[in-house]
Amino acid sequence: MSRPLRVLYYNWVDYLDTEKRGGGVTLYQRNLMEGLEGRDNVEAVFLSAGLGHDLRARAPRWEPVRHGPAENGDCRYELINSGVLASAHASFGDPAQVSHPPTSDVFFDFVARTGPYDVIHFNNLEGLPVEVLAVKEQHPETRIVLSLHNYYPICPQVNLWAHERETCEDFQGGARCVTCLPHQHDARLLRGANAVSYRLRCAGLQPGTWAYDLAFRGILAIGRRGLQALRWLRAEGR
Repeated sequence: MSRPLRVLYYNWVDYLDTEKRGGGVTLYQRNLMEGLEGRDNVEAVFLSAGLGHDLRARAPRWEPVRHGPAENGDCRYELINSGVLASAHASFGDPAQVSHPPTSDVFFDFVARTGPYDVIHFNNLEGLPVEVLAVKEQHPETRIVLSLHNYYPICPQVNLWAHERETCEDFQGGARCVTCLPHQHDARLLRGANAVSYRLRCAGLQPGTWAYDLAFRGILAIGRRGLQALRWLRAEGR
């Protein structure tokens, strides 16, 4: 009897995300995983990245999903501490979107240790550096699929809207992209918020519950005060 077809699916957010982030792509991926359940001829594995972070700066790693629904816990994985924040707006203009060897190496390690895979299907590359596509060089027998669910490969802010208000018909060789977003979030604050959320989820608290919301807001408030104090000390030369 031949072995089942092994497929690795990637999206920046888990397809069972309790906050239902990722829009139609998440719904598509959830339907796909549910449709493949129980089939003897296909084994599907799922990986996400770009949202899970530790409170202290640590090297990237991968692990089974430790939060949210327990459903399909043996085939859902997460890359923690990715050098590329998700979704795309969070890493706008960051060179790590193209290359971040520590993150790529962890992705390659994941594929080597959980594979081999017959197909690796990227729903997008948000949350990972583009250089992970070099996995094809390490596993030439694996088919690589990259779905264009959005304009991310050709538009750093995904939707081809210049300044979030009009269709971009000429990106001027990239010059127009530099000032395209009217507001960019502080990557350090986003990583901090993601880290707090990750730890609360791992502790069993889920977004939307009073316990999670109270703890999340409280910890972020303390963090903001600490950051403001640090900036003041630096400004004072202390």
